[in-house]
Amino acid sequence: MPEAPKPDSLDEAVLMERVHAKAATARDPGEWFDIYTEIVEMGVKKTLESAGEGHLVLERLAPRRRDAAAVRRDFIAHGLPLSEGIDCEGPEVTRDPEGHMSQYSFPRGMWVRFIWPDHSKLEFRGSKAIVAIGFIQWWVGFHQHYKKLTDPSAPQKKRIIEPHTAEWNSYMRAKALDQSRQIKGPGAT
Repeated sequence: MPEAPKPDSLDEAVLMERVHAKAATARDPGEWFDIYTEIVEMGVKKTLESAGEGHLVLERLAPRRRDAAAVRRDFIAHGLPLSEGIDCEGPEVTRDPEGHMSQYSFPRGMWVRFIWPDHSKLEFRGSKAIVAIGFIQWWVGFHQHYKKLTDPSAPQKKRIIEPHTAEWNSYMRAKALDQSRQIKGPGAT
């Protein structure tokens, strides 16, 4: 099994710890969508800042935030929980160079329809379709990874540390110290 990518910065490490802590308690599509939004927005911010365009973050996120609010609202209003059994119609999904089903196109127009196992449907059009399919693809991948981490029958290689416990605080201090040593070089104190 390939190892999960390592965070590039302490900010990203803190974000991922927060994401895993929130995932431990996420129960409905709204909570999952909030986690997804936080990850996406951190990625946009990081990309723009690295290109020297950090001052444009809010401007660039504004259209996506409007679409994301509508998609989140519709998933909550739909009322059914997220499931790996949700089918998708509309876009054609193909494999990326690494073999993941993550590339999609809209040959019949920009729309997506999700169909739950009980045959209920939820549809999005235009730019909201892109946000919705990105969310579902992220959720399925994240959920599969999270299930592996929390499966009691699987060999325990990783575990989740509950936030704001003594163990959490100790872990975060050690992680920050390790990060500062990597920046300063070996033998730093």
